Amino acid sequence: MTPDQTEKLKGLIAEYSDSLARSDAERELQGAIADRAQKELMLEKKHFCAVAKAHSKGDLQRQRQAAIDQADLFEIVVYHEEGE
Repeated sequence: MTPDQTEKLKGLIAEYSDSLARSDAERELQGAIADRAQKELMLEKKHFCAVAKAHSKGDLQRQRQAAIDQADLFEIVVYHEEGE
């Protein structure tokens, strides 16, 4: 590797490392927000996170319909088991 390439490599590694640090900080912030949703609003963190992720992807309606379809399936199975 040439000296220029070595310097470029060092710069890219530093840039990547900085990106990882920002990603870690964002994950910590997201966790803290989910903790607040749980404590302040009595929401399950996993449900809050799922809705927040769907919101960020612009996928709320599709995810909502998928949850309704899944709930309907649970209802069928539970009803069938209770009828046995």
